[in-house]
Amino acid sequence: MILNSEEIKEILLHRYPFLLVDRITDMEPGKYAKGIKCVSQNEMHFLGHFTSKTVMPGVLILEALARTGDCALLYSEENRDK
Repeated sequence: MILNSEEIKEILLHRYPFLLVDRITDMEPGKYAKGIKCVSQNEMHFLGHFTSKTVMPGVLILEALARTGDCALLYSEENRDK
């Protein structure tokens, strides 16, 4: 199952810059999801984090993983209001 950013926004309440997942490339609802976050060097979190080496902060990587998992868990309507 593949979801685009608009379909993800129907599932999650988060919006930019806290959405942190742009596309779901594979998913089995309730079990797992694989997602993509498109990043650019111009994003605010890169400006002060290791300025000589562009690295996405670990806490944001974990949040992106959580949002991806949320898509798998909240895909079913029955799980959304809990």
